[in-house]
Amino acid sequence: MSYIQSPSLVTDSFFRIKITHLPTNQLISLPGWVTQFSDNFTSNWNPQNVYGRMDPLVTFENTQRQITLAFDVVSANLDEAVTNLANVNRLIEFLYPVYEGNSRTQQNTLKAAPLIGLEWTNLISTLGTNQRLVGFLRGVNYSPEIGEGGFIKGDKNVSTDETTAITSVDEGDLVTTNVETTTTISKSFIPKKLNISLDYTVLHTHLVGWANPLSAEATIAAGRDGGQEIRYYFGGDKNRDGLFPNAQMIKNVETTNQSTADVVPTEAPESQPDTPSGLPAHLEERLTEVNQADLQRALGNAPRRD
Repeated sequence: MSYIQSPSLVTDSFFRIKITHLPTNQLISLPGWVTQFSDNFTSNWNPQNVYGRMDPLVTFENTQRQITLAFDVVSANLDEAVTNLANVNRLIEFLYPVYEGNSRTQQNTLKAAPLIGLEWTNLISTLGTNQRLVGFLRGVNYSPEIGEGGFIKGDKNVSTDETTAITSVDEGDLVTTNVETTTTISKSFIPKKLNISLDYTVLHTHLVGWANPLSAEATIAAGRDGGQEIRYYFGGDKNRDGLFPNAQMIKNVETTNQSTADVVPTEAPESQPDTPSGLPAHLEERLTEVNQADLQRALGNAPRRD
């Protein structure tokens, strides 16, 4: 059995956190070191109190699923730090919708809400297909650890502007040339370690609940003809039953017993003469020698041992 060591949580592609902005189909993949994961299911009921009744009358509303995921993005060098920070910037941009226009005006029309696809190992994936979940982010918490240090990225730009001026004097024209050099230095601080946390609400894309895979007619026929037991499966699919929400990689293991048998010859063994004890002749002779020795010893005629 192989065990996943801690560095694999960052380097193994299986553990990468994949986030998709569904309206634009843009994808980012973060080598996150997951520090917290919780999958919360809330069952909502509507109680109605009735006079004289101790317990309320309740009606079921829905069951909602919400995922909290926290992870660290650690950069080993400047190039990784720049890439990771750019991906985090893109993640925050994913919180915003798509508009028809390309400027901030009153005539802008909302085109698509910022739905998000989220995938991480089999713990955050769609039932049975191991693909991304569909939902929306209630928020993203982006917290760089300044105490861990970072990288300085700088750019230097030198520009030269040359101007010529002609001034009339008594002796003639005076030509003045002015050369102006401008040096621009841009600097950026790229944190080495970023702490990210996501609050994600799942919108189910498949049936979540118990259902009978048979049609209505088949169900009625099964109940009429012999009272056959009606089986219900979660999701209405026998192959997916028991795999929700994050265990679709579990397989039923079948054990096959194998046995071996020696080949028995079909020819009968050679017959041996019958003996009083029913043993083969060579064993019967040995048994006789033992019995005679015991008899002589009982009579006191056993040979004396020095």
